[in-house]
Amino acid sequence: MEVLIGASNAFVKWMKLDLPRIPSIDGKRIGTQPITSTATSVAWQCHTLLEHSKATRATIIAVEARSRFCIIFSNIAQLSVTEFEQQLKNKWLREVLFMSHTSGAVDDNERELELIGQQFVATTMDFNWVKNTDLSVSGHVSDTEQWIRSTSALNRANHLGQQEANELAYHINTQRKKVKQPPYKKMASFIPVSRLLDDGLFRFAKGLSDDHYPETAPGNFPSPYPQLQSHSQPKTLPANVVCLDKFRKSRS
Repeated sequence: MEVLIGASNAFVKWMKLDLPRIPSIDGKRIGTQPITSTATSVAWQCHTLLEHSKATRATIIAVEARSRFCIIFSNIAQLSVTEFEQQLKNKWLREVLFMSHTSGAVDDNERELELIGQQFVATTMDFNWVKNTDLSVSGHVSDTEQWIRSTSALNRANHLGQQEANELAYHINTQRKKVKQPPYKKMASFIPVSRLLDDGLFRFAKGLSDDHYPETAPGNFPSPYPQLQSHSQPKTLPANVVCLDKFRKSRS
């Protein structure tokens, strides 16, 4: 599975990287190409929020392209590429396990959560870093940045503690988002935790579903990514029984 890291200018500068840009066939939108997640790839837009220009520690915001799910790394020291990839995978796995458990998507036992963790770790992830800012995803990065600044100001702190950052990210990820989606740029309304949960179950919870879905192998969760028919129109996706209402009730 490919994991695309779209690094903003600030992230590239802070990480001291020299990255290629996504090729542009028509020569337009160089450095601002759209990034997408698919059934075989996941794309993250990453940005660094510095406390001041000479800061040695920073807050990193990572937003997944399809779900607009944000992960906040607060007050973090400068990392190597490998170190950041591992930290991203650690937090990504933590979120998948947390949502799988609290949503009731899998049986409430440690064995099934352990199996999800094993499938996650066993998945080969080929990271591809590019200097690129998807303007659509970047809007959600900017929203997260404003939440961080506002919360820090309320707490009269230069940065958030990691627990505070996790709680803020959870709040942001349960807010409804609206984005334009192809092919006709209609507005889609969704909640990030729901989308990232569907993605995580599809990729890392194979054989753990008690329900059967059309065009899906028994025991697996359905793909949230539409497959194109011959006339290039997406098929209707099967409805996932894991819904946000159930997720929220489990948290109350």
